[in-house]
Amino acid sequence: MTAPADLRRPATRAALTRARFATPEMTDRPGIRWWWQQPVPVEELLEELRAIAAAGFGEVEIAFSPGFWADAAQREALAAVLAEARQLGVGVAMTLGAAWPLQTPNTTRGTAYAAQELQYGVRWVEGEGRAEIRGDAGRAGAEESAETHGPGGGRGGAVTTPVPTPFDDAELTRGGRLVAVVAARVVRRGTPPRVVDSGNPWGKPTKIIAPEHSTLLDETTLTDLTGQVRGEGAGAVVDWEPGPAQWALMAFWSRDSEQGVTSFLDGAAARAALTYLDEHQLGPEGAAALGAEGATGTELFEDSLELNADCLFWSPDLHERFRARRGYDPTRYLPLLIAHGQCRYWVPEAPPRPDFDSADPDGAPTSLGRRVRADYDRTVTDLYVTDHLALIQDWAVGHGMRHKAQAAYGQNLEPVRSFRELVRCGGRAEVESLNSGDRVPISMGHPNWRFALDWQRSCVAGAHQGGAVRVSTELGAQMDKCYDFSLADYRHMLDKEWAVGITKPFVHGFAAQDGEAPWPTRGRFGTVVSESWNHRHFPQWEHWKGLTDYWARGTAVLETGTPRADVAVYRDGFLTTAARGNAEADATAPGRLIDAEPLERAGYNVQILDPVGLAEEGAIGVGRDTEAGGTVLFPGGPAYRALVLDAALQGGAIPLDAARALARAAAAGLAIVLVGRPPTGDAGWGGADADAAVREAVAPCSRGRACSGWTPGRRCPGRSWHSGCGLAWPGTGRCY
Repeated sequence: MTAPADLRRPATRAALTRARFATPEMTDRPGIRWWWQQPVPVEELLEELRAIAAAGFGEVEIAFSPGFWADAAQREALAAVLAEARQLGVGVAMTLGAAWPLQTPNTTRGTAYAAQELQYGVRWVEGEGRAEIRGDAGRAGAEESAETHGPGGGRGGAVTTPVPTPFDDAELTRGGRLVAVVAARVVRRGTPPRVVDSGNPWGKPTKIIAPEHSTLLDETTLTDLTGQVRGEGAGAVVDWEPGPAQWALMAFWSRDSEQGVTSFLDGAAARAALTYLDEHQLGPEGAAALGAEGATGTELFEDSLELNADCLFWSPDLHERFRARRGYDPTRYLPLLIAHGQCRYWVPEAPPRPDFDSADPDGAPTSLGRRVRADYDRTVTDLYVTDHLALIQDWAVGHGMRHKAQAAYGQNLEPVRSFRELVRCGGRAEVESLNSGDRVPISMGHPNWRFALDWQRSCVAGAHQGGAVRVSTELGAQMDKCYDFSLADYRHMLDKEWAVGITKPFVHGFAAQDGEAPWPTRGRFGTVVSESWNHRHFPQWEHWKGLTDYWARGTAVLETGTPRADVAVYRDGFLTTAARGNAEADATAPGRLIDAEPLERAGYNVQILDPVGLAEEGAIGVGRDTEAGGTVLFPGGPAYRALVLDAALQGGAIPLDAARALARAAAAGLAIVLVGRPPTGDAGWGGADADAAVREAVAPCSRGRACSGWTPGRRCPGRSWHSGCGLAWPGTGRCY
C-alpha cells in the first residue's frame, strides 16, 4: 500500500533495470475496463478476475452500472474481488458511481448539491424620447410591450416592470431563484434564441439554438437593478428609470440542470457525493479491504464529464468566487455571458454567438463581451480544479488510492491546466481514443488523425508540466466496430498514442457475464461500441498474452525518467470531441488544433501550453540536461526550449499575466517565435482595460533582437529565436 504522502505527488521512476524490462511488474502491465453491468455471482467474478490476470493484464477498472451498484450484493462482490486481487497482485480501480457525470441520490435534482445553471428572461422597454435603433429599422414596433406604471404614464420617470421569467420556462415550472436583474440601452436589436425539437429520441426532447444576430447593448449603460426588486418568483417587479430609446430589462434565474448530476463547481456537492460512495459503494467491507496490508487498490476513476446546462454553468456562490478571483463584481455583466451551447457537451470548436454583446454608445462593437466571457471560463476552470479534481483526490488518498480523471475535455474548461493541476496533487491523467478521434484502421489519411494527435498532446502536455510520467488511455472504443476490432487494431492504435506521450492502456472493455451466457454475450453498449470481451466466448482471448507482454515492456520504458519536449505552442482554448456518433459525424471535428507538422518534420517534439501555465511562478528556469542548457519553460518537466505564439489564432489577445510572463521569458533568453503580429490586447477584463499594458509587455519580444550562436537556416537547439532575427523557421525558409 502506497504511503499517503507519496499519493499526493506524481509517481516517478529514475531508472529501469534489465530484470524489470524482462519481467515487467504488475503496475507496468495494461489495464482493462471491467463492466459490472448486471448482478453476477461472486464466484463468476473471481473466475473472470483470474482469467484477466492470466491474460497478462495487471489492473482491472471496475465500471459500475445502475443495475449492480450501491447495494449489498455489489458491496459483497467488491470486497471479495479486492481480497482476491490482493492474492493475485492485480490492481483494482473503480468508477465514481454507476454513471457519468458523477451522480448520486445525495446530489440529484431537488437537493442542495445538484448541478445548477443560470438562465435569463428579457423585456424590451421603451424609454422617453425613443430614438431609431441602429441596424434594426422597422423592428421597433414589433417589440414586446412591457407593462409599466409610474409618473407621466410610465415615461420620463420611474417605472415598475414585471421581472421577466426565463424565456424557456415562463411559468417557472422548473423552479428558480432570482439571482440578478440588469438593464441596458439597446443599440441594435438582434434575434432571439429558439427552443426547437432536439431530434434526439434518447435525450432531452428540445434544444436551444443560439440567435442569428446578437443584440448589442451600450456597455456604458449596464446597470444592476437587483436591489430594486420587490416580491418573489413570477410576481416580482422592479422599480427603475429607463433612459431614452429602447432598453432591455434582463433577469437571471438559477435552477437545477435537467441532468440531475453533482455540481462540479461546489466542494460541498462533491463531499456529499463522496459520502454516498463511502456508505453505499464501498461500505465497511470495501473500506476494510482497501485498507488491508498489501491491498492493491489503485484509482477511483471519473470518466469523461459530459456535462450539460441550457445556458450557463452556475453554483450558489459562483458570484462571490468570481469577484474574489477576477477582482470585480460580475453582476452588471451577466447579459454578456450568455452564449447558448458553450456550456454543453460537446463544447463547440468556435465560440457560439452570444445572445447579447457589447458596444459603445454609438453602436460600434467592443471587446468587453469577449473579455468577460473569458473571465467566466477561467473562473469555471478555477472551481473545477479546486472544488472537484483536488477535493476528490484528497478523498481518494484516504482510501490509499489516487483519483484518475478524464479531465476537462468536451467542456468549456481549460484542458492543459486541468491535467496539470490534477497530477500535481497526486491524481492520475487519462485520455481516451474515442473522444480524441483515433479510429481503426490507423492512417494519416483519416480526417481525424491530426486532430487526435493535437487533442492527446494537449492532455499529455498538462500531465508532463505537472510532473507526471503516467498518462493512461481508454483504448479501443469505436462506434460501429463491434466484432470487427482485432488485437492488431489495438496495437496500432496504442503505437500512435505512445508516440505522443501516452504510456499505459486500459482496454475498453470486459463485460462481466453469467457463466451460462450464450455467445456473443451481453455488451455494455449492445453492439454500438466495440465489443465487450470475455474469456469464455472470444477465440482471440488466448492471444492477449503476447500483446499485453509487449505493452508492459513499452510502459516500463516510457515511464522511466522525465519526459522532455522541444517546443511549446501557446494555445488558449478548449478541447471539443471527435466522438460525434458515426464516421460521418466524427469527420466534422476540427482538422487540427495547431499547425505543428512543419516542426515535427524538422525533428522537433511539440506540446501545448496554456496562458495560466505560462504565467505561473517557476515556469521559467534553467534547463539542467538540455542539449545547450539555457532558459527553458518547466525546467523540472518538459523543459521546452522554445515557445511559439500565433496571436491571430487567439483573436490578437493574451491575458496580461501571460504577456508579462512572455516578456520575462524573453529577457531570460528563452527562444520565442511570434508568428505574424504580436498580441495587441488583453484576453480578459479583470475590471479594467489592460490593452496598453499588454502591448507594453510584449514589445521587447518583437523588436528583432539579434540571435547569437546559430547559423541562419539551420536547426536551432533553442537558445534564442526572436522575431526578425534572421533564423529560418523549419519548413518555411523565413523568420516570423
